[in-house]
Amino acid sequence: MQFAAIFADTWRLLSARKVFWVALAITVLVGLLYASLGFNDRGFTLFFVLEFSNDLFFEGSAGASALALNAFYYITEWWTTLFGVVLGLVTCASLFPDFMAPGSIDAVLSKPIGRGRLFFYKYVSGLLFAAVLVVVLAAMSFATIRWRLGFWHPAVFWSVPLAVALYSYLFAVCVLFGVWTRSALAALLMTMLFWLGCWGLQWAEQLSAQFSRTTSAAAALTGEARGMNKAEAVHQIFRGLMVVLPKTGETTSLVKRAVLREQDREYLRETDIANQVQRNEELGKLLGRPVESEAVIRDRVIKDLDAMSGLEKSPGYILGTSLAFEALVLLLAAWIFGRRDY
Repeated sequence: MQFAAIFADTWRLLSARKVFWVALAITVLVGLLYASLGFNDRGFTLFFVLEFSNDLFFEGSAGASALALNAFYYITEWWTTLFGVVLGLVTCASLFPDFMAPGSIDAVLSKPIGRGRLFFYKYVSGLLFAAVLVVVLAAMSFATIRWRLGFWHPAVFWSVPLAVALYSYLFAVCVLFGVWTRSALAALLMTMLFWLGCWGLQWAEQLSAQFSRTTSAAAALTGEARGMNKAEAVHQIFRGLMVVLPKTGETTSLVKRAVLREQDREYLRETDIANQVQRNEELGKLLGRPVESEAVIRDRVIKDLDAMSGLEKSPGYILGTSLAFEALVLLLAAWIFGRRDY
């Protein structure tokens, strides 16, 4: 009953803010935009009326399902796990600072409820913003896939826990700064800087991994291992730093791993390899000599795609280390919340 009361209070707070309804309206529009992607025997349609002739993406083709499911991933990536998270943090950054204000928390603390439980209830209810947006988008996309592709694809609902998990990492950091500073603006700015730092380190890790693979290939040809060792050492440094931080980008990539079927991943992979081979042949004609063999290109493309999709790391590692970080942050925030004098 206590959790239901706090949850209902948080819902009233969110529903009273225009940004929540604006975000929900945009989510519905994004869902309708996705529904406008259709296929016929000549190609695909967009916005329900625009038709594009295409030999790869037509009704019943392997390319059609790959395109549609990949489009769902990118919509989820850019809307619910980027702009939706930002809007959620902007909306919910003030939850704890306002809650801790004199007069607001006194009425709650006068009831028989421990501060730790109160903190947890309030935190969980703060995840409501992100959950509503992603559930609406996933439900609309689920119906769209059945309509446009002709099969039910419940894997799209994996986007719900994964998007909420991503939001929870950052919301936990926002809550920590919120109970520490009692300022919604400071909490929001510090959380954005933290998110930017996580993104920068992950980008550096991926870039160093690609550079290490390139250096290893060059070393195999020249026999020079010094550069390879240095490149691998730099990669291991960035990889070690990322162990203790939440894997924001890689959590998003888990949506793609969950939604795309094996045949869709294979189609996209082979298409990318074919494009790389064609560009390599064109470059070879200009240089007058072959640049890379198809086997080398295939191996490099697969490794790069796996790195960008987070396939080099298991879901257990990505989620486990991220949730462990979140748990430590919440314990610290709960400790500060419990020791405050109100």
